[in-house]
Amino acid sequence: MTATPAPALSKAARALLRSVLDQAAAIGLLGRGSLDRHIDHALHMAGALKGAVDGDVGAVLDLGSGGGIPGIVVGVALAPTAVALLDTGERRCTFLRVAAAELGELANLSVLEGRAESLARDPLHAGHYDAVTARSFGRPAVTAECATGFLRIGGVLVASEPPVDAGTGADVGMAAGAGVGVGAGVGGRWDPAALLLLGLAEEAAITEPVRLAILRKAAQQATRYPRRPGIPAKRPLW
Repeated sequence: MTATPAPALSKAARALLRSVLDQAAAIGLLGRGSLDRHIDHALHMAGALKGAVDGDVGAVLDLGSGGGIPGIVVGVALAPTAVALLDTGERRCTFLRVAAAELGELANLSVLEGRAESLARDPLHAGHYDAVTARSFGRPAVTAECATGFLRIGGVLVASEPPVDAGTGADVGMAAGAGVGVGAGVGGRWDPAALLLLGLAEEAAITEPVRLAILRKAAQQATRYPRRPGIPAKRPLW
């Protein structure tokens, strides 16, 4: 499946985003790849999100924002939609607050510092968001469990998937057999039975121009989810 076209940015907006992301790269908060490639990938996530949400997008949460990818780009692309940038690290959150201030009225950004498992049970955030984005947050089971508490019924999780090795066809960076053969999506990485416990169902697998999984929150998750901080990663559902 091909993604919804990515939102366009003005030259001024892209230049400001590049400046902000260059600061993230300089202090080691941004992974490999050119700044424009990071921006374009995030724009495709924004396009997929906008295409998947019914009506106007009221609020978005970005899991593990780190150096601002994809959260700050999504914020600029979908402005004036409110985008919350969530991270556990004090240093990363300090950068995100500075970035939000520099972007000013170009994006409606806020920063949440803390554990996703805890904040997803906070009445201010539980079931509050139309969409959650995640890139490199964790394995699918961890991402899904942490995301579901933030989503309203009908909301969507847009998760970036790893690239495919051109020679082997396997997902780059995955341990042998990890997450394979459990679902019908990109690389078979999402377990339908476990997703039911979280109130989620995989809706689409996008393979071009970037690899994304779109999951819809169809029902309220079982009350025990998300489990307490650290448990989703230590004892993943699949």
